[in-house]
Amino acid sequence: MNYCQLSLNRPNSENIFLTYCQNCRTLEINNIRLFITFINENIYSFRYKMSVILSIFEAQQKFNFSNQ
Repeated sequence: MNYCQLSLNRPNSENIFLTYCQNCRTLEINNIRLFITFINENIYSFRYKMSVILSIFEAQQKFNFSNQ
């Protein structure tokens, strides 16, 4: 499953992040840009876009903390 197949009903920070990263330890700048482009093209509510983006960064922090 890749990030294009995610359900857009509710942001689930860990699932979004882990699915998107697919075993990567860090997000690269290009990956962040690609994912934000995907969000912009597929999610039309500004409030929901922001909640998805914030959930990704929260999950990234949790993921990085757990791997230290």
